[in-house]
Amino acid sequence: MMKKKDYPTSPAAIADTIVVYSPRSERAGRYPWTGHSMSTDQVGTGSDVLGALTDGMRAGDATLAVAAQEPDIQVLRTPNKSVQRRAANAEELPEEIPAIAERMLDGSWPGGISVTVEAPRNRNYRAPHLARAR
Repeated sequence: MMKKKDYPTSPAAIADTIVVYSPRSERAGRYPWTGHSMSTDQVGTGSDVLGALTDGMRAGDATLAVAAQEPDIQVLRTPNKSVQRRAANAEELPEEIPAIAERMLDGSWPGGISVTVEAPRNRNYRAPHLARAR
């Protein structure tokens, strides 16, 4: 096990993948979709695919932002085996969907315009994300 002093310096940005899936539990309730960072093991939720993807991206970015201020924070963490299995068979989302999520994150998406992305809940999806402190 690494000691805090041995942790690598927090990166300014990391190439990440967000896996979006619908949990098979009653806990899903109000937020039936989960967006899971494969690099930071952070999780976001949403009422649709886009919402979960955006929230998962936001969670990874927030981890880097905190680590930039507190270098003892461990940024990179591998998700558990069940999430890794979901990632292994996940379908790539069309590039337009993560592009919209990025614009929502950086504030360039026009206010008042909402987008909902529905998809079959028995499938897993993935999208690339350049996680960075925002």
